[in-house]
Amino acid sequence: MREELESWQKRCCQAEHLVQELWGKLIESHTQSEETGKIISKEIEKIRAQMEGYKVMEDQMQSLEAEVKARTEECEALRIQLQSVEVEKAQLGEEIQSLKTLLEAGMVREVALSAERKPQILQAIRPLEDRLVAIGAQLAEHIAMAKAECQEHFQELKVLKEPLMETEKQLKTVWLEALKFQKHLEPPRNLGPGSPRDEVGPVQQEKNTMMEGPPGADPEIIQEEILRTVRRCLDRKWGQWISRVQRRCTS
Repeated sequence: MREELESWQKRCCQAEHLVQELWGKLIESHTQSEETGKIISKEIEKIRAQMEGYKVMEDQMQSLEAEVKARTEECEALRIQLQSVEVEKAQLGEEIQSLKTLLEAGMVREVALSAERKPQILQAIRPLEDRLVAIGAQLAEHIAMAKAECQEHFQELKVLKEPLMETEKQLKTVWLEALKFQKHLEPPRNLGPGSPRDEVGPVQQEKNTMMEGPPGADPEIIQEEILRTVRRCLDRKWGQWISRVQRRCTS
């Protein structure tokens, strides 16, 4: 019995020791499991963050896919427009080529017509040149005639000027004679000493008397009469000269 008891005691000690070891391992395992749980939690958080990032990337991918689709549609539309532009370009090239052909044909036809019409044009120009030469000669003749007429008219005016100047001198002489006659007929006025007539002198008195004029003779009327006579003479000479020039031009 004692041996069995000792054996059981040994077994109990071993079992207790084993239990302690298992307990220590359990505690260690629990600690490790807690650390592993923390690590797993961190990894889960990382995975969640990555999942959110993946979701954001997926949204971005979807938006990029939509943009790529839109750009693809735009490229397709541009390709269609490019094809239509190429078709129009080909049509315009054909039209330009046809226009070039027509232009070349027109130029050839114009050159041919010019070659045909050149003798006719030259033949039509010759009479015009002869006519212009004749007109130039007539114009030179008329200019010479007009110059001669002007010279003659100038000489006539020069000749007319001399009797007019002589008439003016005669009128002045008659005027002075009338003034002298009036002076002799008028009674003396303010002839006392210190009068204005004595102070201004005989020359100034004569000028004042000429400015006053004879009785019944207005200087403006006399001047107008002289100008009217001269104008009538000039008009008559001018009319005669115009008539001669017209007769020569018509002849």
